Amino acid sequence: MTGVRTRTAAGLLAALIFAPAARPDDPDPIQVLRAFEQAAAQATARAERCVVSIGRLAAAPQLPPLGVFGQRPSANQPDWRELFGAGVLLKPPGRDRERLVLTNRHVVIDRSASRSGAPRQGLIVVLPDRIQVPAEVIAADPRSDLAVLRMDLSNSGVRVDELPTLEFGAAEEFQKGQFALLLGNPYAVARDGSASVSLATIANISRAPWNGLNRPQVDQDLTVHHLGTLWHLDSRIQLGGSGGAVVDFEGRLIGLTTSLAAIEGYESSVGYAVPMTRGMRRVVDSLLEGYEVEYGFLGIAPRSFGRFGGFAAPLRGPARGAEIDSVALGSPADVAELRSGDVVNAVNGSPIRTEDDLIREIGLLGPDGVAVLDINRAGARGGASQVEVRLGKWPVYDDTAIIATRMRTPAWRGLNIDFPTARRRYITTNLFERYPQAVVVTSVVAGSPAAAAGLQEGLFVASVNGEPVQTPAEFAAAITRVAGAARLQLDDGREFTVGE
Repeated sequence: MTGVRTRTAAGLLAALIFAPAARPDDPDPIQVLRAFEQAAAQATARAERCVVSIGRLAAAPQLPPLGVFGQRPSANQPDWRELFGAGVLLKPPGRDRERLVLTNRHVVIDRSASRSGAPRQGLIVVLPDRIQVPAEVIAADPRSDLAVLRMDLSNSGVRVDELPTLEFGAAEEFQKGQFALLLGNPYAVARDGSASVSLATIANISRAPWNGLNRPQVDQDLTVHHLGTLWHLDSRIQLGGSGGAVVDFEGRLIGLTTSLAAIEGYESSVGYAVPMTRGMRRVVDSLLEGYEVEYGFLGIAPRSFGRFGGFAAPLRGPARGAEIDSVALGSPADVAELRSGDVVNAVNGSPIRTEDDLIREIGLLGPDGVAVLDINRAGARGGASQVEVRLGKWPVYDDTAIIATRMRTPAWRGLNIDFPTARRRYITTNLFERYPQAVVVTSVVAGSPAAAAGLQEGLFVASVNGEPVQTPAEFAAAITRVAGAARLQLDDGREFTVGE
């Protein structure tokens, strides 16, 4: 059934429910209901084999023998400690012979282990045909509360090409009042690997999991969802319901259910889902590659920016748009000639009503992303205009909460670098006053030429052989032109010579 037909069925159902009275030429109500049911059943059948359950095996010495993996456990086999969530099977871009599992970070990270949490041990994935396979976390991002698992299929008897994967739908096109299907593991009932399905209405979009009183104040506890990314569903998501698939009536992935509200302390959890919009799919793509997820940064302070950045300024400013309070010298915003008093009304066409909207949209574009800002400027040169900005990287306050198994760029002569704002601990000045004109050294390999030259973590490299570098891309381009020893100058004027 095509997308036009399925949406027509949903529209006819709505018309059937809300129509004041039937007319002779109206469609047969029974046929409308049957068409709607058929569309839902077909979408469920396409999607359910791509939804898995996630659990944890009992700790040693209660661990069952390795042979249990790949077998169909009996209903009363006591090999589980917890069965606490769901996930969806995805195929990494360009890697047809691999299957990974997307889920919520809080499903696979044990917050009781430490403040930042640690990967749960003995993770297993239960496939739809009840086969259990061990799994490990290859990437996890605290700010999106998303994580990706790699399954070990070696002893399962399951071939990769036997595992179907979900395709992404157009989440941006969905609006309040439209229907979606939820497939997941509520109350851990999916011990047999068979996902439960329910019908949901998208009650609202751009929601935040907070009630206005208990919003986190510490940067590392604040997710991008607190800035208003979530869908509100009319179906409650209980603990254990996280990581399930939200699919359209063609069986395509448009969101991921989350019990984030329950974790926030609600008495009864609200139905929330992470919509798979373009910005969130960029996050997912990074996780599928095993990378740290990076977020975009303008280098400005909106009027009530403090709720995200650690300040405590009261909410003020316009009812529509985010007013810029200050611009950091040398920042992407400064380069684009933004100024204090400018009001941002849209980012790449997305309306901006508050400072949270601005931070969210900029963040989801990622570093090196291009943001086209619609602004209003007061004064003689005022009026509406558009400004194009190439973004920097939002600083990470606590990288112990991040899991990444791959580096975006390989070390050069033992030197690893990143955007100058990559880690807040490296910046000694007020980041919203002055933006470093350099790249930062994030690590130095012991015994490498960089270590022999005396370079250390936290230093800022401003140029390579006299060529200014302020982003990883500029650094990568500069080192391709290096022959022999390289002269690296720091932002404080010191120089280091790095041999081959």
